[in-house]
Amino acid sequence: MSSISDCLWSAEVDEEGKWNYQYYSPAVEKITGRPASFYMQGPDAWFGIVHPDDRARVAIAAERLISGQVEQAEGEYRIIHTNGDVRWIRDSGVATRSGTRLRIDGVVSDITERKDLGLRSSRRPTVAAKVMGAGEKGVSRVPPPSRFPSAGLSTRRRK
Repeated sequence: MSSISDCLWSAEVDEEGKWNYQYYSPAVEKITGRPASFYMQGPDAWFGIVHPDDRARVAIAAERLISGQVEQAEGEYRIIHTNGDVRWIRDSGVATRSGTRLRIDGVVSDITERKDLGLRSSRRPTVAAKVMGAGEKGVSRVPPPSRFPSAGLSTRRRK
């Protein structure tokens, strides 16, 4: 199981909304820098590592899952690793109800590398821009018609 890079987790939520974590897989330590035992304390431990700009969105998704508005939730957001790095994760959870009991099972995946590649590629000029000689603002620098070799083509306007 130590070769699995995704973190599996499971929690029960009582009628009053209190979370009781049943399981966090060891992979959580590779993703966050903290051992599974740290997160077994309750949801505040996890929400404490969520990037401040993403906390409200993550809290709303969790509340929708607990309240029964949705049976499944997933999202991508940032966390702060113990080494200070910002990491992107994909978190998904499925709610199962049995009477008054609510169980949520989830998977957390580190998608930082994929996000980093996406950000880097969005900053690179496109192939078309390179071929056309686009400047920094994406404006093509095409020579005026008089500088094209004629190759039998006229550059005069039709009357």
